[in-house]
Amino acid sequence: MLTARAGRESVRPALLVLHQKSLFAENGILKRVLPACLCEGDRVAVVAPGGAPDPASLEAGVEMLRGRGLKVRVGLHALDRYGHLAGADRDRAFDLMEAFLDPEIHAVFCARGGVGCARLIPHLDLAAIGMRPKIFVGYSDVTILHLAIAKTGGWPTFYGPMVATEFGQGLCLECVELLWRLISRPEPAGDLFCPHVAALRQSLVAGTVEGVLMGGTLCLVESSIGTSYAIDTAGKILVLEDSHETAWRVDRMLTHLAHAGVLDGAAGFVIGSLVEGPNDPDELSLPIGQSLLDHLGPLGRPVLCGLPFGHIDAPLTLPLGCRARVDAEAGTIRVLEPAVCSRSGRS
Repeated sequence: MLTARAGRESVRPALLVLHQKSLFAENGILKRVLPACLCEGDRVAVVAPGGAPDPASLEAGVEMLRGRGLKVRVGLHALDRYGHLAGADRDRAFDLMEAFLDPEIHAVFCARGGVGCARLIPHLDLAAIGMRPKIFVGYSDVTILHLAIAKTGGWPTFYGPMVATEFGQGLCLECVELLWRLISRPEPAGDLFCPHVAALRQSLVAGTVEGVLMGGTLCLVESSIGTSYAIDTAGKILVLEDSHETAWRVDRMLTHLAHAGVLDGAAGFVIGSLVEGPNDPDELSLPIGQSLLDHLGPLGRPVLCGLPFGHIDAPLTLPLGCRARVDAEAGTIRVLEPAVCSRSGRS
């Protein structure tokens, strides 16, 4: 059984002197630095950087990871409580920093999203994290950490299922296998597909585009504007999804992204589920689909809607920071390059 460990430790300074960069030159050719692939027997960390996880679900999710042959270390403060958060900001930051700086940890899995990840930014040594490429998996509020790592490290991270939610509450085998294909095989993952929800895909604007995947949860991408970790969409494929947002709030967020130049900079778009929350019964809201068409249609770039990722029951994992090809009319997305490298070298 998982229990909260007693005691409180302050965030320790980085203990490692790191010299890796996300890109390095070899014989004058710029090459990518990637996280090392995950292997059976590896030690991984589970952290709760935002909201407090349910203890039983966390334990079930940890057992799922152990069933995959991994040695799991749960963050010291993962079961702490500070209101709606999984402990104080400095304590959650400590767990995250410890996971990235420990050379024995090969991957960092988030327990859940919730809220609170942005509160960690002042307490993190993002430069040290950026120079330590590791598999990092999470979605929802974890979008903030994906964006911050993209700024300081530039190596791929994984917008995918989390330990106390999807792993702990049952996740379809196809989605689990896709995640494992991405994080354990140093080769392009190819088509991202789940037969349970394939019929949901539709083209808003036809066309094919190649580019690096970047984005996450709509409200978090929008909230990054004006920060040090603000999203950079120049030439990239912007991926967006969200849940429990009213139609008018989605329209307002898209308007903000448009005014900030975020939409115009993107080469194409992949839109997941944008589940409408309750609207004011006296308010006639513009449908979300129409808002998307109004903001994205005039740009004339491919828009694929209905890709199953993020806040749904059977979410695909998206390798943020990897090049992909999106065919909006065919409803396909194909990953064109590896998201991890072999243990023997960097690809």
